[in-house]
Amino acid sequence: MFGALPRPALRAIRTVATEAYSHGHIPAVVSQHAARTLENSMAFLIPHLRSGQRVLDVGCGPGSITLDVAERVAPGEVVGVDSVDGIIEQAQSLAAARGADAQFKVDNTYSLSFADDSFDVVMAHQVLQHLADPVGALKEMRRVSRPGALIAARDADYESMLAFPSHPGIDAWRSLVRKNYLANSHNGDAGRYVRAWFREAGFAPDDLQFTVQAVSYSFDEEDRRRAWGEAWCTRTLESNLARQALERGLATQEELDAMAAAWLEWAANPEGVFYYVNGQVLARASK
Repeated sequence: MFGALPRPALRAIRTVATEAYSHGHIPAVVSQHAARTLENSMAFLIPHLRSGQRVLDVGCGPGSITLDVAERVAPGEVVGVDSVDGIIEQAQSLAAARGADAQFKVDNTYSLSFADDSFDVVMAHQVLQHLADPVGALKEMRRVSRPGALIAARDADYESMLAFPSHPGIDAWRSLVRKNYLANSHNGDAGRYVRAWFREAGFAPDDLQFTVQAVSYSFDEEDRRRAWGEAWCTRTLESNLARQALERGLATQEELDAMAAAWLEWAANPEGVFYYVNGQVLARASK
């Protein structure tokens, strides 16, 4: 039904670990991901969480959202999976530090190591944008979901990312990020596609709730706003984005330097505003 969707062509890959990751795992990336909470990143799921549920967090990263979920559904079992050993180790360390009851393990999003009908809730935050086959991943999430379970996904839309005051360096950064996603056979504008991907994965329209949620960094939270700009300065120069862009000829070092300087200029401006939208889907796994 959705075969003509203008997303990157799918590669013959079914192992996330072999796909190029657009961000990488330098401290500037991981610290931003570790700042995510259930409340600021997956709030639309909160009303549906219940004590005793069994929950799977696909692409859990450093585990901050996973552990928030564990507190909500205790004594239910919560499992977070990711494709990188080092990130799973960080999640395990965070769980120990918080005294939280959650399991973390390396796994393959395209072939999860769980039996059919295993979970009451399956969630994926900012994951589908990094997959060459998001539809295949959603089918696998549905496989491990019990009849009537909920599957929740949220992804950003990079084309929607705008800064005030406008700056050609940040405009160039946005263009580069989107081009690099495409070069990885991924879709940086995933937020607008996520509902269609669920439909293509076999979910009926009546089983889907789609919402759009905006995120902003502004003068109302100066420390948070400044940290966002400084982190993206570092990420533009040191993360996988920089390495991949240089290797592929998508940008020169001088151009990356100019983008990073633009982020610092924005971060130093107390009137600076940056915002974007996320597409969110809450699906019911009717079988």
